[in-house]
Amino acid sequence: MNKKVLVFSHEFPPQQGGEGTYAYELASGLNKLNYNVYVLAGTTFSKNLNSVPIDSDLFKKNIKIERYDWVKKNRLWFISWRKIFTRYIKNEGPFDYIFFANFTSCVIGHRISNDILPPYSITIHGDDIDYYFTNKKFKSRILIKKAGIKTFFENANKIICVSKFAKKNLIDVIPFSIDSEVIHHGIESRDITLIQHSASEMIKLIRRDKKISKDKTILIYVSRLESMKGQDKLIDILCKKGELVKKTHTFFVGGGSQYQSLKKLVDENNISHQVTFTGEIPREEVMKYMSFADIVIFLSDHPKETFGLVILEGMLMKKPVVVLNHGGMVEVVQHSKNGFIVNTDEIESTLSLLVNDKNLRERMGEEGRKLIDTKFNNENMVLETISGQSELCVE
Repeated sequence: MNKKVLVFSHEFPPQQGGEGTYAYELASGLNKLNYNVYVLAGTTFSKNLNSVPIDSDLFKKNIKIERYDWVKKNRLWFISWRKIFTRYIKNEGPFDYIFFANFTSCVIGHRISNDILPPYSITIHGDDIDYYFTNKKFKSRILIKKAGIKTFFENANKIICVSKFAKKNLIDVIPFSIDSEVIHHGIESRDITLIQHSASEMIKLIRRDKKISKDKTILIYVSRLESMKGQDKLIDILCKKGELVKKTHTFFVGGGSQYQSLKKLVDENNISHQVTFTGEIPREEVMKYMSFADIVIFLSDHPKETFGLVILEGMLMKKPVVVLNHGGMVEVVQHSKNGFIVNTDEIESTLSLLVNDKNLRERMGEEGRKLIDTKFNNENMVLETISGQSELCVE
């Protein structure tokens, strides 16, 4: 009989974000390896996103997903979800294994008696590491029981960090000794011609509506529009109104608190005809935009930027990637091979090089796709995750 496993994560596509996408790819990879996969997740809280397509896709793969209101729709989620989770594992179990795939799932998990938990792993993405172990933040004092979190971590079969950078952050703040393992993100290695075909009409309409000529190089920046996520660095360069802004059209994909301020900056500098803000859109729509982009950019200098999964999505779509020399992003890009790792003063010259050399873009795109097919795919991620765990051996 195939092992019965639960992927538990409040974030799950279509919400944008690395943790939700990680949970989706983890579930899909487990399914490929013939595990009997269940998903427990939160409902979407954005009016622009709809979970029905992704949930229907999971159903076709025989992955069962249940969603309940979480966080923005349920302010006392950390109390009510203890009952939801306990009832779920009782009714749908017994499970052979649980993957606590993001911070909020661990908030629930550490409140559950270890007597009713099967073997489990914890995945550390980085953004909320210090919340587990500090008393200085109000959010931490509300959400985390210090004795419970220590037991929860110590009893985990495996603690997974999504990058070396995330592991260093964990070691720096955790007040007790544990073993942890770096397992990079992986995404499904799929045929991009299907995405390109489904996006073909959309691309034509966008080019027509935005008056984007075919000789323009398309830059795409996919990220939450939040402080220190780096969109302002690219806008500052475009505001110089040099050759770069004349030769390109930039798409900023994502929503967030900085949406209005960044848009205002673009408008005030009279470059709005060269820049498009899409707002928050589902992941499949993001991939369509990437299908007609030429260069993927991610310049976050957020102190807890531990990976940047959009980099892999760009590589999947055979696009060169330009990332800031910061955080866990440098662990994915092979400099001058599938993209460039740059310092702030090198961004403009690097983009100019790529904009003016189509052959270089194509070569780097091919190299990036090879890395997805051979290394950064969800099947490899799952194989590394289950490695050394007898509880997950498929019978």
